[in-house]
Amino acid sequence: AHYDQRTGGTPSSNAGSLDYVFDHSSVGLAAYAEDRLQPRDWLLVTPGVRFEEGYFQSNVSRQADADTVQPAKGHAGGVIPGIGMVAGTPKANVYAGLHVGWAPPRVTSPILPPEAGTNPVQQLQAESSINYEVGTRLTYKRLVHFEGTAYLINFDNQVVASSGGLASSGVAEFINGGATRHYGVEGGASFGLGEVLKLRPTVVDLGARYTLARAYFDGGPWNGNWLPYAPGAMLVGTLDVEHPSGFGGQIAWTYVGAQFTDAQNTLALDATARVGKIPSYQTVDVALRYKLPKTGLTFKLAMKDAMNETFIYALRPDGIRVGGFRQILLGVRWDWDEKRVPAQ
Repeated sequence: AHYDQRTGGTPSSNAGSLDYVFDHSSVGLAAYAEDRLQPRDWLLVTPGVRFEEGYFQSNVSRQADADTVQPAKGHAGGVIPGIGMVAGTPKANVYAGLHVGWAPPRVTSPILPPEAGTNPVQQLQAESSINYEVGTRLTYKRLVHFEGTAYLINFDNQVVASSGGLASSGVAEFINGGATRHYGVEGGASFGLGEVLKLRPTVVDLGARYTLARAYFDGGPWNGNWLPYAPGAMLVGTLDVEHPSGFGGQIAWTYVGAQFTDAQNTLALDATARVGKIPSYQTVDVALRYKLPKTGLTFKLAMKDAMNETFIYALRPDGIRVGGFRQILLGVRWDWDEKRVPAQ
């Protein structure tokens, strides 16, 4: 990765004085082994372990309008065991899992060019956690499919996103958050509306996915506060239609709950718009498609954020980030099938 920052004479300038240059490189090595054990026809157990080792180095070659040499290097490794179990049949089962989470440390560059002796490049610590989950999946013909999961994640250290006020310097995008805890439930369901209304062979499916989450600091100066950028609820609803003629489409509605952007859980936006609570927002996406018979070609027309209602989705790294602009995308997909090729 190579990063440089320039100060131009106008807001749209593509040049200017070179204020800051930062380079970083990493090499990661990983290996894993797992086994699938089936002591009973209805029981599957999958233990495994993963090994990781990372080597990294970085250098600040320009700072405060002067050439400099500030090298740094290091390495980190982790052993990541886990086990998963599934009991039942493909159409009705319960499952559970327990595994260790680990991610190597990363180097984060300040958002603003550091002045001499201030806002240094920060070496983050490795992330480590223990993860638990239990859930179920149920399917009845094409009428109903349901799946639900409850989870608990305990971090010894989690690297969290910063929007200014989280870091003491006010300009680091990621920092060590320390111990955190996450728990919640995730669920999804689909309903074959076309089957109930006897619209076959037209397929009409209703779907919904919901996440209820609680993520907070577990100790330290921000004990009990919500983590930055961790909405308490997310909901997605979809309507899918597929006609035998080849025409199909989907409408998707998404809701994302309100989020804090700093560890202090500041409510109001400050003058710099680096900290403050982001309100909830909604989006609607629409997609149409047509499969041309016997060719493998599918033509697609998609409209993202169809309502064209802008919203704030982040304040990092250094101010308001706006989303919700309508986008219209055209696409063609070709699926090759040898069976469609005429015999010679």
